[in-house]
Amino acid sequence: MKLLKQFQSHTEAQLLSEHMRDHGILTYIANTNTKNLGAIGAGPLPVGVWVIVNEQVDDAVQLLHDPNHPVFSPLTEEQMQAFDKDANTAAQSQIYHFMMKWLTTTLVLGLVSWLIYTTLF
Repeated sequence: MKLLKQFQSHTEAQLLSEHMRDHGILTYIANTNTKNLGAIGAGPLPVGVWVIVNEQVDDAVQLLHDPNHPVFSPLTEEQMQAFDKDANTAAQSQIYHFMMKWLTTTLVLGLVSWLIYTTLF
């Protein structure tokens, strides 16, 4: 995965991402919600468009500079949807594991606290 370009506007990043996808290049837009942070800390981060498949980076860079560049290794829409689905499944799995660890830790700490409380008082 490699950063292709950064923008101050989510709209510009979305347009570039759609242009790349139309040519079979799968991208990811990062920092889409940083504008919601306002002036906290260093302020909003630039919105980045990342190329997901490393083999497509050269094509993406050339397509960025020449909108008519022929992409040598385009993905089909079905392949891009499969990537998206796999990414969503992985994200959901990570969230599930995080929640289970948090719940287990909370229950163990609660049980230990209860045991200490009932033993001492």
